[in-house]
Amino acid sequence: ILKDAALYFSCTTPNLTMVIPAMDHVDNMLTLYLRNKKYMLSIHSAVQLAKNTLS
Repeated sequence: ILKDAALYFSCTTPNLTMVIPAMDHVDNMLTLYLRNKKYMLSIHSAVQLAKNTLS
């Protein structure tokens, strides 16, 4: 999800009305990954760090 966001914003000139919904979507996806118990603890830790960095 982070790679997709980086590629999307590198191709266009982002403005605030584009960035806020994209950041909300990234945050929602990271929350889903954190709640999914099928991922190992190391993945949960990495996702939590990414989520904290974005916040």
